[in-house]
Amino acid sequence: MLATDWAPDALELVAANAAANGLSLATALLDWHAPGAAAPTCYDVVLAADVLYEERNALPLLAVLAAATAPQGIVLVADPGRRHAPAFFDRAAADGWTVAHHPADEVPSGSIATLRRAAAAPDAPTLC
Repeated sequence: MLATDWAPDALELVAANAAANGLSLATALLDWHAPGAAAPTCYDVVLAADVLYEERNALPLLAVLAAATAPQGIVLVADPGRRHAPAFFDRAAADGWTVAHHPADEVPSGSIATLRRAAAAPDAPTLC
């Protein structure tokens, strides 16, 4: 497992929380706005929770997800109903992701969304 954030303090907190719960977790600084920002490898499952609170992060987040998610992988986005979320999901769909929303009691004003890459032609290049 890898947790990323642009803030070192946030990474320290998530590492301490993981350790307190007996989990092994690697951390990495990742600034979505840095040119070519990407996780260090491709993942079959990417989890993102409450990441849509700033409009300026939507497009960089989509680029990072494309670079970090394996071609057959999925992205789960838990959003508590941030006002920028609908535009993010619309843009994801326009960029070739399928988007399905799943209501959850834990996020009564929002949802947990599943994003999958649309099937690409066999010879189409992938970022991951």
